Amino acid sequence: MIDVRNIYKTFWVPHEVKALVDFSIKIEAGEVVVVCGPSGSGKSTFIRCINRLETADSGKIFIDNVDILDQNTNINEVR
Repeated sequence: MIDVRNIYKTFWVPHEVKALVDFSIKIEAGEVVVVCGPSGSGKSTFIRCINRLETADSGKIFIDNVDILDQNTNINEVR
C-alpha cells in the first residue's frame, strides 16, 4: 500500500513553482492507478517523491506502513 498525505513540493527555477500542493492519495496493494494531467501539473514530481528521487517539502509518504521520509528509514529495505 502507498499512502501519501498532504505533500508539498516547490521548485525555484528562477521563480517559485509549486509542483505539489497538499496532495494526498491512498493506493491499495494490487490497485492500478493512472497518473495523468497537463505538462507541469506535478505527475513526475509525485512519482519521484514516492521513489525518494525528490524530497517533499512537507507531508508524509508511507509504503507498507513505513514512513519513507523518516531520516532513520533505510530506503533500500523498503524498495
